[in-house]
Formats: sequence, structure tokens, C-alpha cells
Amino acid sequence: MIGLACLFLLICLKLARNLSFGADEHETSFGRLKRIAGYAVWLVITGRNALVVLIAAVTVGICQSKGFQPFTTAGDITPGLPRFHPPAFELTYHNHTYTAKEISSQIGAGFAIIPILGLVEAMAIGKVFAKRNGYTIDPNQEFIAVGVSNILGSFLSAFPVTGSFSRTAVNSASGVRTPAGGICTGLLVILSLLFLTPYFTLIPNAALAAVIIMAVSDMVDFSLLKKLWQVKRIDLIPWILTFIFSFVLGVEWGILIGIGVSLLMILYPWGRPVITDNTDAYLQLGELQPFQDIIVISLNQGLVFPGVEILKESVASKALSCDSPKSVIFDCSHIANIDYTSVEGIGHLLDDFKKMNVVIVFCCLQPHVFEVLEKADIVNFIHAFNVKDGIRLVSSGILSSLASDDSTHHHLLDDVQLLED
Repeated sequence: MIGLACLFLLICLKLARNLSFGADEHETSFGRLKRIAGYAVWLVITGRNALVVLIAAVTVGICQSKGFQPFTTAGDITPGLPRFHPPAFELTYHNHTYTAKEISSQIGAGFAIIPILGLVEAMAIGKVFAKRNGYTIDPNQEFIAVGVSNILGSFLSAFPVTGSFSRTAVNSASGVRTPAGGICTGLLVILSLLFLTPYFTLIPNAALAAVIIMAVSDMVDFSLLKKLWQVKRIDLIPWILTFIFSFVLGVEWGILIGIGVSLLMILYPWGRPVITDNTDAYLQLGELQPFQDIIVISLNQGLVFPGVEILKESVASKALSCDSPKSVIFDCSHIANIDYTSVEGIGHLLDDFKKMNVVIVFCCLQPHVFEVLEKADIVNFIHAFNVKDGIRLVSSGILSSLASDDSTHHHLLDDVQLLED
């Protein structure tokens, strides 16, 4: 019940932000009272989280003075500041001393997972609030801050330091707008550890939960679901999976799973490239005739090793599986990069076409892609400046005779260049 009461009070105080206490044009005693009342309301609203926790703690104190304790509280907290000392590489627990080697074997993969989770969470939180408040963050600066904090914290027996969704949300809901809020928070924590720890036992967990729930609720933007549904529904998949696994496994694992799914969605098009048959378009333009055994295809993006097998299978099925093998004009205008495995795949594909006495002409190659293919010295590699020139080269018949020749790429280029001239 105290948790619901705290939530209700926080909602009321949040809605009170819309109250207006504008000053009168001519300053009067009533106008001054309105201005003072406005400042008082602003102070209460800004400090509403602390006010609710204070009211809940007083309620628990009154109940304890009457002889009953119906609430679960934060419990005892050791007073005073931690001792500054070098990090300990041994741990004594239940009369057993664990060496650094034993501790390391127990942590295992955690040595890599914990830093990654910490950095991912810090960046995710930073981007959320940067977008909300209209500023940008420097990832390098964030990583340096997290690293320095953890190094210094190890001398004070501190927990691993990273960003926190709940604490950041509480800070934001309390009106913090600059990094100076961290200084104020640090000073308050030090003062609390020195003087206020006996009173922490009166703070009910339900009140703290209400503060966190209200703070985090402001971060949930369900309007994004509608936009994703309208713009690109497949982008709902990482959103939904991140949301579900954040509840089931925790925020850190939810973020990692969301990042992993997003990476798979980004890499999938590279593994399954879209190969378009543009033959009909060139037939309609009159640049290609129906009796010509030529097809024109294009690739929608770069060609790297996951997609080279798909390209080979698709081109072979379109050009070599029919009764009359066809030559291929390959529009490469959308290929911005290519790797060695793809170059090897192109070489094997050209060998298959050579056996069928047909050719592939590569058109619209970008300079850096052409440079890679030229350095590979692929046998029977032919290129043209554009698709129209490629069609003209194949229609001329010279390439059909060259297809049965064992000439190298450079010899073919010389003959093709003479024809183009």
C-alpha cells in the first residue's frame, strides 16, 4: 500500500508542474505572494523524489514507535567512508582464503563480459538522454570516464562503475541537467555515509521502488512503436526482443541481445544480396533485342564473401541452366566494395561461362573495385564503361571467339578496347 501511495503522490506532484503562478504586470502584495508560492511549488516539485522518500521514512518511524513494523526497509548500512587501500587480490570467505588464481578461474569469461556490458549500458544511457535533451556525446570521453572511475574505485572497494538507467532516470526526473549534478550527488552520498546512515533503516523499499518506477516510466516512448510500424515493421524485431529480454534477463543482457539481432539484420543483406534481372527494361528501351542471347543483371550492394555463392548460383541458373546459354551483362554500378573471396568466386564463375562458350561483361565498375579485379589478373575478365557498351561488345561477336581462347585478362582488354575505339 505504501508503494501505491508513493506512486500516487509522485504522479500528483508531476502533474503539478503545469500549474502557472505568473507574476502580475504591476507588482502588488498579492502578486508577490503568487511569485513566492510559485517558487515554493517549484521547489517541492523538483525535490518530489526526496520528499516522497522522507514522508515514507517518517511513516515507518511512526509505525515503529507504535510497536509494529509492516514494511520492508533498506536495512542497516555500514556508516563511514571506505578505507583507501590497494586492490586486494585475495578474498577470505567462510574461513577460506581464495587466491587470485582461484578468483580468476571463478570469474572466467566475466573478465570480458563485465566490461563490455558496462560500456554498452553506459553508451545506451548516454544516447537516450542525449537525444532527449538535444546534445551529443563523445564515446571516447565516456569510455575514459568509466575506465578512470573503475581504476580509482578499486582502491575504495567499490562495485564496478558504469551508467545506470534507473539512477540516471531519477537524476533527470529530479531536475539534473549538467555534469555538476554528479558533484552534488557525490557530496550528498559522502555526507549521508557520515551522518545519516542510522536513518536509512527507516526507508521502505516500496518507496524507493516507486521513485524508480516513476523515473523510468518517462523513458518509455511507446510512440516509437507506431512510427516503426508505419515506416519499417521489421525494425520492431530488435525493439521487442530488447524489451522482453531486459525484463527476463536484465537490462544489460537485453541490450546485448538487441545489438546482436540488429547486427544480424545488418549482415543478412550481405549474405543474401538481391540480384535483379533488368533484361526486360533494356528490351523496352530498344537497346536489347529479343533474339539476342543476353541477360542484364545488377547487384543492389557490395559483394563480399557471404554473398558470392548466392551470386554464382543465381547467375548460373539464369544464364546457363537454359537450353541456349546466354551471355551476361553485369551492371556493377551499386558495388562499392569487393573482397578476395568474391574475386575468387568471380574467377570460378568466368571459368564456368567459358566452358559454355559465353561471356560475362562487367559494366559501370567503380575505380577502386576495378583496381581490385585488375590486380587479381582474372582470366577472361572483360569490362565496359556502361551497359550499352557491354551489349554492343557481346552483340559484335568478337567476345564469343575470345571466350574459347586462353588469353589473359590483359589480352582481352586490348581487343575490346580496339573494338570500342
